[in-house]
Amino acid sequence: MANVLFLIKTKSNPSQIYVRFYHSKDFDLNAKTKFIVDPKLWSKKQQRVKITSDNAFDRIINPKLLKLKEDIILNYNLDFNSGKRIDKDWLNKIIANFHKQPLKESDNYKLFFVPFFEKYIEDSKTRINIDTGKVIGDRTTSKYGTTLKRICEFETNSQTKLRFSDIDLNFHKAFVSYLANELFYNGTNIQKHLNIIKGACREARTQGIEVNNEFEHRNFSFKREKTHDTYLNIDEISKIYNLDFSNNERLDNARDWLIIGVWTGLRISDMKRLSNVNLKSNTIEIETTKTSAKAIIPIHKDVKSILSKRNGNFPRPISDAKFNKYIKEVVTEAKITKKIFGGKMIEVKLPNGEKTYRKINDYYSKSELITSHTCRRSFASNHYGHLPNKTIMAITTHKSEAQFERYLKQSQMEHVEKMREYWESENKKNEDDN
Repeated sequence: MANVLFLIKTKSNPSQIYVRFYHSKDFDLNAKTKFIVDPKLWSKKQQRVKITSDNAFDRIINPKLLKLKEDIILNYNLDFNSGKRIDKDWLNKIIANFHKQPLKESDNYKLFFVPFFEKYIEDSKTRINIDTGKVIGDRTTSKYGTTLKRICEFETNSQTKLRFSDIDLNFHKAFVSYLANELFYNGTNIQKHLNIIKGACREARTQGIEVNNEFEHRNFSFKREKTHDTYLNIDEISKIYNLDFSNNERLDNARDWLIIGVWTGLRISDMKRLSNVNLKSNTIEIETTKTSAKAIIPIHKDVKSILSKRNGNFPRPISDAKFNKYIKEVVTEAKITKKIFGGKMIEVKLPNGEKTYRKINDYYSKSELITSHTCRRSFASNHYGHLPNKTIMAITTHKSEAQFERYLKQSQMEHVEKMREYWESENKKNEDDN
C-alpha cells in the first residue's frame, strides 16, 4: 500500500513540514517540503495547517501541500513505469521542481538567467561558430560580457533575480526603459543587447531548459537608429594621399594605412594583419577574421605607391586606438573640416552621477568623425554606381545586398549632383545629335 503523509518533527517555531512517501516494503522516503509553519497551527491528525480566522497560512500552504501530493503520485506512476530508481534523491528532485528551484546551487543556471548567461559566456570561449567553423571571437565574447553587466545592473536596480520565465515582454519593456532612460543608450545599442539576450535564450532552449517563448515575439526588439558614419570622397582621399609627412613618421604611417584602407575596403581587424604574405602578383588576398571569407582585392595605384615607398612592405603595425586618433589629425592636416551630421563619443553624466561616454548625434567637423570604419564605408560608397553591387560585394565579402547598402554613405546632395551631371551629359548629347 502506498501513501503520502505530511508531518512536523519539532516544536520550534517555525518548524519544517516534512513529507513521507512509502509503498509497502518497497521504500519509505522522507524529505523536507520547504514549507515552514508554527507547530501550534499544525494539525497532526489532518496533516495540514489548522483552519483559523486570524491567519492566512491555511489558505496559502494547504492547497500547495495537496498539489505536492498529487505531483508525487503522478511522477511516481510515470517514473516507476519507465524504470527510474525511486529513492530520496528522486523525491528531493520532485520537491525542487514543484517549487521551481534548482536541486543544487550548481544547477542555478537551469532556472536563473544570469548564472546561465555566465556559463554561456564561459562556454563561448571554446564554442564553434557553425557559420565560420571557428571559435567565437574575443570581440564577441566581450560584447556578451557587456550585456551581462547591464543585466546584473538591471537586477540590482529593480531588486529582482531574473528567471528564464521572466524573460518576457514585461522584462523587455522594463529593460529597454532602463537602457534608454538610465544609461542613455541609443536604439542601435539597445537592439544589440536584446539580440544577445535572445541568442542566449535560444541556446538555453537547445539544452532542454524551459524558457519563456515571448523572447521570440516580434515586439521583443527595438528600432535601430539610422547610422551617420562618414566617408571620404575621391577628392578628399586625393588630398590626404598628397600630404607631405616626410618629417612626421607617426602621421605618415597612419596616413598610409588610411589610404590602404579606403582602397581595399578591409575591416581594421583584417587590415592590421596584412603582410607580404598577402601579396599575390597584383592582388591582396586574405581570409577575413569576422566571416572567414576569402577577400581577393586588386592593388590600387596609390597602394602600390605606398608599398614601393616602403620597399615592398606594409606600414608599421599600429593599434586600433592610435589609428583612430592619428587619422583624425591626418584629415585635419588635409583641411577637411566641413561640418557634417554624425555621431561622436561625448562624455555624459548618468542619473546616478556616474560619468561615461555615449555617441551623440550632432554637427561636427568631418575630421572629428573619422574612424577606422571610414575606410570600409569609403570603399563601398565611392565604387557604388560605378561598378555592379555584386562586384563590390565580392571585394568587401558582404553576403547580402541589405548588409552592403548599410555601408553606403553618399549624401543626398552628392546624389543630386550626380543626377545634374547625368542630365547635362544627356542634354549635350542631344545637342550634338541635332
